[in-house]
Amino acid sequence: MVVEGDGVWITTDEGQRLIDGFSGLGCTSLGYGNERIAAAAHRQLSTLPYAPTFYGRTHPKIAELADRLVGLAPGEMSRVTFQCSGSEATDTLIKFLWARNTARGEPARRTFISRWRGYYGNTVASVSMSGQPHMHAKFGLPLDGFVKTETPNYYLGHHDGETEEEFSQRMADDLERVILEVGPDSVAAFAAEPMQSGGGAIKPPDGYWPRMQGVLEKYGIHFHVDEIVCGFGRTGNRWGCDTWGLEPDTVSCAKALTAGFFPMSALMFKEDLYEDLQANADEVGVLGHGFTYSGHPVGAAIALEALDVYDDIDLVGHVR
Repeated sequence: MVVEGDGVWITTDEGQRLIDGFSGLGCTSLGYGNERIAAAAHRQLSTLPYAPTFYGRTHPKIAELADRLVGLAPGEMSRVTFQCSGSEATDTLIKFLWARNTARGEPARRTFISRWRGYYGNTVASVSMSGQPHMHAKFGLPLDGFVKTETPNYYLGHHDGETEEEFSQRMADDLERVILEVGPDSVAAFAAEPMQSGGGAIKPPDGYWPRMQGVLEKYGIHFHVDEIVCGFGRTGNRWGCDTWGLEPDTVSCAKALTAGFFPMSALMFKEDLYEDLQANADEVGVLGHGFTYSGHPVGAAIALEALDVYDDIDLVGHVR
């Protein structure tokens, strides 16, 4: 039982002092006891401790954070929606793409492809997208419509004499096999982390991402990149997308977004997805999606301060 944290150190209820080598759950990127973060949270708590971002309401801090993230995002993102966890960001992605495909007259595009050992959250839908068998066992999961391709673990999975490039081609061939089995017109998206974390910190082998993206481009498959662990410097660039040359259609982030000091996630997407969601909302009368604590003002204030600290201490340079 952890009762105190200071810098990289945590203290248990029995007085044992330990280095938190796991960084919380891969999220406490500024350690414990950061005075700037605490001050930013206190200022916001004293000014506007709560405001919803649901059914037409918002507040300045979340607008500022959205603008900041769009400016930092990989690819051509123009819109952001906020949630309380990476799991909720994945759920939001699933709902938004189903809605987008309905708006485009393609309601059959509902199947999500991801990788064994990949991890995208632990709600019913997000854990179905995840490829973690121990999180499916005894829960009656995964749901239908969530299918898997191979884990790119060259160390454990390569054939004798197989180079990394040859192994990567085999992984891409398996992705194409899955797409063809499902039917390209039934696929909503392929989702993946730039580098798998929950699956064992698996570095992509040589040639893996160029080949995988080539298959996605061949069949016009939406590419969602989960930056929840890799984002904000963990791979030596601001985004894992930058490290491995990924070209995402949507991006999710969390964890280091607030340095672990507040539960918050963001789903970033392009203008065409926003326009499709707006068309549905116009028809129904409202965009029927949101959470009580989506875009919480205290979380937004903490995230903005964390992003400032990352710049001030040159976090990416430090990681490199």
